[in-house]
Amino acid sequence: MALDIRTSQQRAIAKMQALRWWRHVEQLRDGDYLVDGAARGVFYRVRHVGAAWTCDCPAGARGLPCYHAAAAWRLWLRDQAGQPPAPAPAPQPPAPDELPVAPRRASRGVTRTEEEEALLDQLYGPRPAN
Repeated sequence: MALDIRTSQQRAIAKMQALRWWRHVEQLRDGDYLVDGAARGVFYRVRHVGAAWTCDCPAGARGLPCYHAAAAWRLWLRDQAGQPPAPAPAPQPPAPDELPVAPRRASRGVTRTEEEEALLDQLYGPRPAN
């Protein structure tokens, strides 16, 4: 019985996707990746040379596709497509002397700004005056 490599590759990719194993890949240098194994503290080296992907895990040592190589392949594909743009930097809060000062009022020992009161009125409706 011959082994269908395409089916094995599809299973390896499906397992990698289900486990989200691409998060466990670290690129060492161009074409070399370090991938976490399933057991704690176990790592496998995946190499990409030309069109070949090799892994030193037990399946990869026998020449079979594995999810470690599939995870490194996914990272490689992402890098080939280009990095997504970096997220915009978070807005910096204004300096304390630039903060608007809203009048405060006390109600049952709680101090709220006018904005907080307006938001509470929107969420729960106007409250009866005491």
